[in-house]
Amino acid sequence: MTKIDLISGFLGAGKTTFIKKIIDEKDENERIIIIENEFGEVNIDSEILGETKVEIEEVTGGCICCTLIGNFKECIKNILEQYNPDRIIIEPSGVAMLSDILKIFNIKIENAYLNSIITIVDVENFDEYIDNFGEFYKDQIINSKTIVLSRVENILKENLNCVVERIKELNSKANIIASTWENILVKEILKIDENRFDDKKVDMNLSKPNFKPMKVMKKAKISADDTFESIIIKTSKVLKKEHIERIVKEINLDNNYGHILRIKGIVKSYNNELIQFDYVPNDLSMKNINATKYGDICIIGTELKKELLKNLF
Repeated sequence: MTKIDLISGFLGAGKTTFIKKIIDEKDENERIIIIENEFGEVNIDSEILGETKVEIEEVTGGCICCTLIGNFKECIKNILEQYNPDRIIIEPSGVAMLSDILKIFNIKIENAYLNSIITIVDVENFDEYIDNFGEFYKDQIINSKTIVLSRVENILKENLNCVVERIKELNSKANIIASTWENILVKEILKIDENRFDDKKVDMNLSKPNFKPMKVMKKAKISADDTFESIIIKTSKVLKKEHIERIVKEINLDNNYGHILRIKGIVKSYNNELIQFDYVPNDLSMKNINATKYGDICIIGTELKKELLKNLF
């Protein structure tokens, strides 16, 4: 039976980093396929995960719950027949409604079962995100079985404890992992929810038509496509890390660019090096990367001033 792991989390929480840890810790002969969903017309994360040498199926241009639900069964069936994987990892867009994604597991698929439902939560930006995007943010927390906290090293212990308590108020049954990423054993996390649902040893085979999300938000239906915007900037400019830092500083100081939640891209730097950079509020990370494509920058947020942003790059 093929295990399916659903790795959710808001924009920039650390889903791709977590998936890379899964691959780094996997058994040598374990066959893994990743279904990678990007809210935008290019999938930069697939280039990042491309370094892992695993097979990746891409879904771009919207949320997986909107674009994949109709042909999910066929997609999984084709993957099973073509690759016969031991594990399928699904990484939805950061603005996907987890309750909607879980509904697709009602359909009958043989030889596969849902192994884990994991949500990555960025504790550093928890207050901002839950206050401004509560519908999406709370939905991911409420419907998760295991919650892994990221950026815990960036906040005080008492603030971390407050975040944990607020998460427990939303989902008292979830396993909460609060540790630095260096100390996290992903293989053990994946075993936590295996064949387990609502604290009972229940077979979560996808063929069971009565599988339901833990709890579905009962508010009026909202769509990520109606709430969030994304723009893709293609640039041939050679950019130093210092240039990227100045651009991010400019965005932080000037609200005229809109409410920016995520910027990520792979750009060319000096000496033919490629830089992968990733920005969320309060945090910018950059590193050199080996990639086949570069020059694409994806910006996600609300009320984006597209021309001003394009001019920055």
